[in-house]
Amino acid sequence: MGAGHAHPLYDHGHSRVHRLAPEVKVAAAVLFVFGVAVTPRQAVWAFAVDAMVLLTIIGAARIPLRFVATRLAVIVPFV
Repeated sequence: MGAGHAHPLYDHGHSRVHRLAPEVKVAAAVLFVFGVAVTPRQAVWAFAVDAMVLLTIIGAARIPLRFVATRLAVIVPFV
């Protein structure tokens, strides 16, 4: 009964990003998705900026890149 209950898709972190209010994280995610969705296909530089923003947030959250890459392997075929 006292054993830890960890899920392989969960990263138990203690960074500034992890401590943000859930409402802030949801609003930021919605705004980011909307911003990517309205970006014209020809604006490749804008997608590079989006990638840099994501990498910055991943770095600020101190999430290992391998942790992120394994989850992206499932999503990338649909993109």
